[in-house]
Amino acid sequence: MKHLFYVHSHITFLICKQYIIDNHINYQDCTFISLRSYCLPQSLIKAGVSTINYPQDVYEGKTTRVFQGFHLKKSYCNLKKLEKVINQHINNQPFAFYIPNTQANDFVNVVVTMNNCSCYYLIEEGSASYTKISQLPKFQSGVSDIIYKWFLRPFLKRFYILRDNMYSTNYYKYVGTIASSSSAFPNYIGQHIIIQNPFEKEFLPFHPEIILSVDPLFFHFDIDYVEIIYQKLSSVLSSFDKRIVYKFHPEFYKRPEILSQYTILLQKVFGTSIFELDQNIIIENILNTYHCNFYSDFSSIGIYGNILNCKCYSYANLAKGYSNLYDEKVSKLPKILRDSYIFL
Repeated sequence: MKHLFYVHSHITFLICKQYIIDNHINYQDCTFISLRSYCLPQSLIKAGVSTINYPQDVYEGKTTRVFQGFHLKKSYCNLKKLEKVINQHINNQPFAFYIPNTQANDFVNVVVTMNNCSCYYLIEEGSASYTKISQLPKFQSGVSDIIYKWFLRPFLKRFYILRDNMYSTNYYKYVGTIASSSSAFPNYIGQHIIIQNPFEKEFLPFHPEIILSVDPLFFHFDIDYVEIIYQKLSSVLSSFDKRIVYKFHPEFYKRPEILSQYTILLQKVFGTSIFELDQNIIIENILNTYHCNFYSDFSSIGIYGNILNCKCYSYANLAKGYSNLYDEKVSKLPKILRDSYIFL
């Protein structure tokens, strides 16, 4: 049996890696399909795992999706390309598939419906994993639900079989869930596999006392408003004579010009003594090592910081009043996030 893991973030990677360790799975039987340019540690690659970077290792040009709408010939051509790449990595053998959700990418439908896919598991990926399935956003409702059930799912099964909701458990190949906490996946059917602590010890040249997550506020605010928000946060932190380290959210690395803007802004507001963590450093590992305080607006890292007995502070309230969309998002935060943070 081979094992295909879909990872797109540190937490999805850590969950999968610990599952492999707990179950004594041979690394050479594992393939990681990596999205959002997530880079696996070289140590894991040297241990024998194979990797597929999606979509660049599968498709040429700007294609990011398997399904191409009314262009059914191209859609099925894309499907065959994906199957071919996966089978090259697993030697056409039966495999189990491990996925963080069933809705964000249509390729999971193609993979799950491959003849040699024996089963699939849902893996923990953040706050959504701690939310009741009935409270998660649905792919369709009303007329679109009818279209899905009577047309898309029956006639385009390879592309739509798992798209009834964010965590589909209705397909016969579903087995269960894999998580780091018994609180994850509440009220889900199937097996509930709880792994050991997936976080490692990761040491820095010094002992950090505050970690600041640089969240993608640019989705909601102009840079001038961001400066005001950080000035407010700086005033809160000014009462502490502590070493601050910060790390950029992955979205920044897709936009180098914005990353540069924020780097200059952070030095202007907090001073040049703050230290930037490399993009490959895993914040959860640093929290697991030093148990320092963590600041963010509402990153799901707060869930794990809380589990690791760190104090997690949200500056989301400091950003209120500048964007209606942001204010609405904060008002609808899931309970697990509200309970994980101390709001400033």
